Amino acid sequence: MCRSALLIIIVLVAGLISSCATTYRIGMPYPSENVSKIEIGKTSEKDIISYFGDPWKTGILNGNVFYTYRYEEFVFHHDDSIENIGNTLMIEFDQNNKVMHYYFNVPGKGPALLSLLMHKTKLIEEEQKRTAWQNQMGSGLVGNN
Repeated sequence: MCRSALLIIIVLVAGLISSCATTYRIGMPYPSENVSKIEIGKTSEKDIISYFGDPWKTGILNGNVFYTYRYEEFVFHHDDSIENIGNTLMIEFDQNNKVMHYYFNVPGKGPALLSLLMHKTKLIEEEQKRTAWQNQMGSGLVGNN
């Protein structure tokens, strides 16, 4: 295949790829439908692990064990709209390893400034890589086939 035809195919494929949405994932999926099973003062740390699996993050809050379950997807569409899919569950246990407090959040669709900046930065990096690659192709540094 001649070099110019290969370049045209690569540019067309890059155009098709760039027209898709970009997705960033944070955390790991967990069975959020089990949130309704949580009872303050009754549900144990062991119960929580059986409902949701191992937490995404653990910590200590006010001297108590604290679990965070989180799974979110930020989908950046090429019309500059952002879709936020997922949820976050934070659980604080008392000294008897029973649920003392919990917070469950299900985000909706809407702008997320930090995520938008991350997305725009990634697009700029990808464009710089693509330009550098195209410059290498044009100068013959990539190799001849």
